[in-house]
Amino acid sequence: MSIFPLRFSEQSGLPADIGRLPAVLRALLIADGTVTRLLEAFFWEPFRVRLLTQEISREPASPSGEEVERLDRVVVIEGASRGPVVWARSVISLQRLEPQFRQALLKGNAGIGELIQEDRIETYRHIDYVGLGRADALGTIFAASPETLVARRRYRIQRFAEVLMQIEEVFPVEAFDLRGVR
Repeated sequence: MSIFPLRFSEQSGLPADIGRLPAVLRALLIADGTVTRLLEAFFWEPFRVRLLTQEISREPASPSGEEVERLDRVVVIEGASRGPVVWARSVISLQRLEPQFRQALLKGNAGIGELIQEDRIETYRHIDYVGLGRADALGTIFAASPETLVARRRYRIQRFAEVLMQIEEVFPVEAFDLRGVR
């Protein structure tokens, strides 16, 4: 039995090419910790989360009409000497968050993984999808062509049996070329 939550092979239904990605990118695709800290360790420079958009909406959660608050948040993670190397969209169930965590999250200047660690919240990440594709419209975020190869993952962060948030992350493969690392 493998200790890894995903197998990067044709048997798993994932493109076999994922096995040819740089090791750090494969690690990021299955990471269950803070992406920002992993990036800092790999590139050996400070990284920051930059908020692009953040919007709260209220939607009915049940036939009774009870409303739920949902936060739709889009960020990039960028290094001190390089542009964005991650684009991320999170859809977050605000009513399921602790007040302190919610307040820090709404400030928009920290990564979700960092906030979870700071508040020592016990969570579980369930990876739903890992794959390769084209950057398409995100190419402009990465200062790259729409044809640029990107790795993607989608996952849920759960606490107990409740889904707190769903996250999609996109990584431009060329940003993880080992020749660019000191």
